Amino acid sequence: MSQVFIDWAGRLRAGDASLNAISKARTGDPVTLTHEQGRWWVRDLFDPTV
Repeated sequence: MSQVFIDWAGRLRAGDASLNAISKARTGDPVTLTHEQGRWWVRDLFDPTV
């Protein structure tokens, strides 16, 4: 856990697709965590990166 970077969204520019996906997420929405090419991704039900 010491290597998990969780404040990345605060570094994105306005209008970024990830910020849009985060803004639509609600408590209880299903998400998946995947590991691809050495990076971790949080994806929602419709598969955009959150």
